[in-house]
Amino acid sequence: MYLINAVRVFTRDFDNALAFYEETLGLEVSSCDEEAGFALFNTGPAKLILEQLDDADSDLVGRFSGISLAVEDIHAEYEELDHLGVEFTGPPEQQSWGGWLVHLLDYDNNIITLVGED
Repeated sequence: MYLINAVRVFTRDFDNALAFYEETLGLEVSSCDEEAGFALFNTGPAKLILEQLDDADSDLVGRFSGISLAVEDIHAEYEELDHLGVEFTGPPEQQSWGGWLVHLLDYDNNIITLVGED
């Protein structure tokens, strides 16, 4: 059996991306090596890894990440992050399966999905 251990999101500007995930989204850093451009965030059983890339790997930055973060109240989270200046692709939308999704753009325009259920 396989379990997801971690997912990675890539950045060109580690310091600003770290501040976005830690301060704006409020994720808890469990490990960080700023010189290496690496941070590990507690997000439940699977961790989120922020990783600095060099210019050769720049096509991995600024795209749909496929990462979904569960939130308790998606509408309140949307309002709070919108108030903080976080950019979204649109408002939360109810899905055919009953839950809600909203896509936000991080510091590098990586698209992260927030998922909520009513």
